[in-house]
Amino acid sequence: MLKSTKKIKVKADESKQRLDVFLTAKLAGFSRAAIQKLVVAKQILVNEKPANKHYKLKTDDLVEIKPEKIKKILEPAKIKERLPEIKIMKETKDFVVVNKPAGLVVHADSAHSLKNTLIGQVLDIYPEIKKVGDNPLRPGVVHRLDKDVSGIIVIARNQAMFDHLKSEFQARKVDKEYLALTHGVINKEKDEISFPISRKKSGFMAANPQGSNGREAVTKIKSAKIFLHYTLIKVLLITGRTHQIRVHLSAYGHPIVGEKIYISKKPKKTKIQGELDRLFLHASKLGFTDLTGAKKEFYSDLPKELSSLLEKLK
Repeated sequence: MLKSTKKIKVKADESKQRLDVFLTAKLAGFSRAAIQKLVVAKQILVNEKPANKHYKLKTDDLVEIKPEKIKKILEPAKIKERLPEIKIMKETKDFVVVNKPAGLVVHADSAHSLKNTLIGQVLDIYPEIKKVGDNPLRPGVVHRLDKDVSGIIVIARNQAMFDHLKSEFQARKVDKEYLALTHGVINKEKDEISFPISRKKSGFMAANPQGSNGREAVTKIKSAKIFLHYTLIKVLLITGRTHQIRVHLSAYGHPIVGEKIYISKKPKKTKIQGELDRLFLHASKLGFTDLTGAKKEFYSDLPKELSSLLEKLK
């Protein structure tokens, strides 16, 4: 948190950015959601006047962030509804495999307290994990799932397993398979999407189908079932970029049902439009080796809200 008022003068090459995006890059430890809360609370000024979060910066603008009420404003609101509960699929002395429900954030950040996360629930059962890893906000965490994505995630219980899993992920030796329902019919039985991915000024990710800008990203897809306006696909992640599946499928022309960010145009209105308040994306399989070199594989069926939706499409 800031201890005194911070002032930042906008340079020429920083102009035309949205205020919230600009400050997210400038202020370590503050998420974009946190910045937006501070803007709404009038704790951020531009040229000595409260600014709108959509404000586009101009060269030589003076941005001020007041620290007086930051802590109070950013204190997570008390959760009125019960948090989605995790399910422990497998427990060993080295790792825990968890089935994550949609609607639950994996780890704490400036907008989510530890107790309101998946890791918060894990630490209640396995407190020793608190000292595992290389980031105190993400103990034991080697990979993540978006808030609105469900499925399998592995958490390391000791440093040796954490280091091993981290190495496995970096070497692309971990099998990560998902199920997704996309808008539109994908006629190919299988395909590979290899559009490079980069981060836009808005803070979101973007795939570049025609160019080479961005980091290498590879997603393999296989058609599982075709419906009238949708396709259920299996997705195999080769690389692990932020929002990779969502960005790739949108750029491929078949965004995921429930997608609200990475979608270039509104899909045709159909009978399931608006029925899903989450992404139809589920981490259905995870395979890795343990510290002895033994292969471990775990599978997760579609949660009820997703399988019920498929029933309506038959």
